[in-house]
Amino acid sequence: MTHPPTRQKGKEASKNLAASLHDKFNATRTARRTIEQRWLDDLRQYKGKYAPNVLQRLHPKRSKAFVRLTRSKVRTADARLMDLLFPGNGQSNWSIDPTPIPELAPARQGEIITDLTERLGHAPKSAEIDSACQELAEDACAAMTNLMRDQLAESRYREVIRDVIHSGNLYGTGILKGPMVERRIARQWTETSRGWHLTSRPVLRPYLEFVPVWDVFPDMEAREPARARFIFQRHVMSRYDLERLADRTDFDEQAIRDHLRDHPQGNCTPSSYERDLASMGDTPERHDATRSTDDAQRHELIEFWGFVPGRDLAACGAQVDEALYDEDVPATIWLAENRIIKAAASPLTGVRWPYYFYYFDKDETSIFGEGLASIMHDAQQLFNASIRALLDNAAIAAGPQIEVNQDLLPAGEDPSDLYPFRVWLRSGPGAESQSPALRVFTLPATPRNSWAWPACSRNAPTKSRAFPALWLPSWTRPPTAPSAACPCSCPRPRSRSRTR
Repeated sequence: MTHPPTRQKGKEASKNLAASLHDKFNATRTARRTIEQRWLDDLRQYKGKYAPNVLQRLHPKRSKAFVRLTRSKVRTADARLMDLLFPGNGQSNWSIDPTPIPELAPARQGEIITDLTERLGHAPKSAEIDSACQELAEDACAAMTNLMRDQLAESRYREVIRDVIHSGNLYGTGILKGPMVERRIARQWTETSRGWHLTSRPVLRPYLEFVPVWDVFPDMEAREPARARFIFQRHVMSRYDLERLADRTDFDEQAIRDHLRDHPQGNCTPSSYERDLASMGDTPERHDATRSTDDAQRHELIEFWGFVPGRDLAACGAQVDEALYDEDVPATIWLAENRIIKAAASPLTGVRWPYYFYYFDKDETSIFGEGLASIMHDAQQLFNASIRALLDNAAIAAGPQIEVNQDLLPAGEDPSDLYPFRVWLRSGPGAESQSPALRVFTLPATPRNSWAWPACSRNAPTKSRAFPALWLPSWTRPPTAPSAACPCSCPRPRSRSRTR
């Protein structure tokens, strides 16, 4: 016979389970660092910023231009996919229709037969019953459609999906969490004998949310979410948000109060990728200056979805059938440091996790995908290098190069002070008088060859089959570009001739 754990053993089991999950999260965070570096490179490429190691190799007096070709491609893909998924004119991309032969509950079908008998004065025929059932099913579908539209509007369905698509196109993976159910406070004005009063009542509402890839730590040994053993989600909250969790009935209020007492200044330590993200901001100096103050007010929480022994889950206060004590049970657990502040059996049926992954290009070797920025990495580098060479050549050829013999110029004569109609004073007896004090050189400009490489690299995304050519925004090239010889033998644009 299986006995429930005692209170003392329950505390020990809860503490051991929290420590085990925390160690598993740290191991997963370490295993994900290689992919984080790729995401950082993707974001730099999207924002038009060179990596620190690339900036060190660039000459300080040469061009550092970064043409944001990747951003235009990602934005174009976002817009095209949103246009395909969300039609205009207020139309929905989903609908509910009854089946040709709807199935109703026997009691409801009996009510329909009784109502038809009273209205017709005789027993209804089979066709009349089927028609009445079909009409009832259509009315039910119409009512459910209006309810779902209202719920999707409250959940900001379109905005959430847009963020998921953008994350998938940029990083390769977009993550949607939901639909889940949460308890909200609905407020409405009601009229009484004393006038109008604002009343509140708790209601259950479905919700969904976009989860950034930076906050999700899945099983790195799995290649797809369906085969993952667990998924972690990292939450960073303020003290106020953590106190709001303590007010919820599904969280352990005492455990949260104990955590706030032990960590009055917070327990959040910034990760390495968070510091890199901060350095890519518009004001990295100000962010670094206030980072110690900001982090002191934040708390790190870990949300776990996975399988745990039923006995350990019951020891944490969750309701578990005693028959499942010796089996692994799907569960959701929240951690604050090494404290469990929430433990419950998974409320989902039919699915493992409430996370859905959108991939731009699925990587068969990883649970994460590959986005446009990663696919276009070489093309973007080639384009930047060719543009820098073009600008450097244009800058060098824009004006003359002057050679100065300082021995032939008198003291105080500044050769860098150039202006029209200037008179140059020089010296030099004998053979030195025959040598010019200044020599002017003009370096050649090569616009045709300089434009050949940008034109070639511009077409690289189409050649690599990253996405269809119709997703490529048009680029305006100079008149000399079509006549330039492409180094990689790109086909020249064909000229169209009209005949009247």
